[in-house]
Amino acid sequence: MNAMTEGSRGKVKYAIFIAVPTLMAGIMIVGAFLWYRHYHDPIRRGQDLNRTAWEETYRERGEEVPASGPREGYWGKRIGKKRWHPDAAIRWREPLTFVAGLIDVDENGFQRWIRPATNVSGDPLA
Repeated sequence: MNAMTEGSRGKVKYAIFIAVPTLMAGIMIVGAFLWYRHYHDPIRRGQDLNRTAWEETYRERGEEVPASGPREGYWGKRIGKKRWHPDAAIRWREPLTFVAGLIDVDENGFQRWIRPATNVSGDPLA
């Protein structure tokens, strides 16, 4: 009976000896795959390149980079998804969007610039 227990104990040790390194190797392989997939995602890399290029345009001129990012957001995220337009010449238009001080798109998808009431020196415009 004791010999049987020793034999089964050896089998359990052998199973653990095989399972633990196999499990560790599996975890390392999955981790490497997830790391590779995250850092080599072409969309994320394109967004990083776009963000870096936009920020560098300010830094190379010695200006402070706006914390809010580009007016329309990186890759147009503040504007939202384009709306289909029935006219083939136009094809799409911007959705109705309003972000105070940044974006004002009307229901027709148009943005308009309205001349401020004062000029750069602060004098009222005639």
